[in-house]
Amino acid sequence: MKVRKLFGVIGLSLVSVAGVQAAVLSVTYQSPPDAPGPRQGVERTTRGHPTATHARRQVTWFRDTLHRWKDEYPGRVPSVVVSESAGTSCACVPETPTSKKIIFVGDSLVTGVGCTETPMLPRAVAKALAEHWKADVAWSAVGLTGGDVRTLHAELVPLVRDEVLAAKRDNQKIEMVVIICGVNDWKRVLSFRTAAMFRRDLAELVDSVRDVVGPDTMIVLPALPGVNVAPRFREPLRTVFTWISDTWDSEKRTVSEQFSRVKFIARPSGWDFEGGVRRYFSNLDGIHPSDFGYNQWGAYIAEQVIGGSSSGKVPWDTPDEDSRLFPQFDQFASSR
Repeated sequence: MKVRKLFGVIGLSLVSVAGVQAAVLSVTYQSPPDAPGPRQGVERTTRGHPTATHARRQVTWFRDTLHRWKDEYPGRVPSVVVSESAGTSCACVPETPTSKKIIFVGDSLVTGVGCTETPMLPRAVAKALAEHWKADVAWSAVGLTGGDVRTLHAELVPLVRDEVLAAKRDNQKIEMVVIICGVNDWKRVLSFRTAAMFRRDLAELVDSVRDVVGPDTMIVLPALPGVNVAPRFREPLRTVFTWISDTWDSEKRTVSEQFSRVKFIARPSGWDFEGGVRRYFSNLDGIHPSDFGYNQWGAYIAEQVIGGSSSGKVPWDTPDEDSRLFPQFDQFASSR
């Protein structure tokens, strides 16, 4: 009985200390500014895209062959207008998007708080996917610092719709939308905003984003890493925040199971924080990631997306190098 009372007193004391720490943090904390650089860009692949390479090669062959046949068999080859600068814009080449695009929607982790230049998280994911897909990947950061899920829903979904319209104009295919959220929701737990409420709010946001981007676009819900090691959080507040964050992140998993093509990415458990934990966090507040931390997290998200299918490839992998665009012309030429 005495032992139980002792543990009760200790637990109550720790909760009280954590409460005081949280109160002090809420009064003294000032968020660093958003990343000063642009919130969109394109990450170029360092390897040639097979489809584009073959299209250029086949169109060149098609154009040269037609000219040769017209010279060799005058009057027997129908007149065909083939521009000398047709490139891959020839009508016989299927219309394909010039690049793929990913959209990040979320809070200060999307606007790049803690970054020195552009928002690094979407850029890091785009860079890794560009290498895997062998294609240019455009990215956009649609964010609102301090926004909880309800605010993100109200303020950002119209901007996502604008991104979709812009992608269509630019002949880009939106492959993925990544929703980063949670921390500004569990910060409102003292206002009786429960995890169950967060789950319902997030499901509504996912449903609205799905309506905007269509059924084929993957939606990704990553858990938030680093809460358990953030330098600004001291014990016992760190343990309390980690438990709350994990609880809210578990609701993301539940939401992902309610929709098709929605993927939950768990918090990375194997990071050894090589070079020291502080390297991963901004010197401005010790809470948001640094450029390096965002890069590491982005590479992890891309790795989980790429490895998400049983075949080891994502559904939108590029065709094999040996695929032919005009097999009928190859057969005709070889039969002459």
